[in-house]
Amino acid sequence: MKAAFIYNFTVFTRWPEYSENTLTICTMHSDRLREELQQFASKVTQDDKKIVIQKITRNQGVAQCQVIFLSEEDIAQIPAILTMTQNHPVLTVTDIPGWTEKGIIIGMNIQNQRIVFEINLQSAQQAGLQLSSKLLNLARKVYK
Repeated sequence: MKAAFIYNFTVFTRWPEYSENTLTICTMHSDRLREELQQFASKVTQDDKKIVIQKITRNQGVAQCQVIFLSEEDIAQIPAILTMTQNHPVLTVTDIPGWTEKGIIIGMNIQNQRIVFEINLQSAQQAGLQLSSKLLNLARKVYK
């Protein structure tokens, strides 16, 4: 289910122009999620970019990601990832509570057996990402 949400976040996000023909979704330690995301690897984005799922290790490979999902296992790396992605067009997503207020762009949580999410709009704007009004309206909370 998280994989579907992450895919849909890409549908409702606009990146600044970049020359790559791919949109790379990266994970660090989330092997299960990475496997779930593979079902979206054959899809293309609204601007005809092929979706690629990639594992990154520690701080290696962050520059090639347009989306980075960070899980509880990655918590020690989050401050470094936020520093590296600051002011770069990278959509950061996590399921760890409390990190949206600290700069992660989208935080997912489970409430009443449903996935809900909150958005840090300021972080998205600093990254040069445009989040659709539909996505913002669906968010449980938007930090401005």
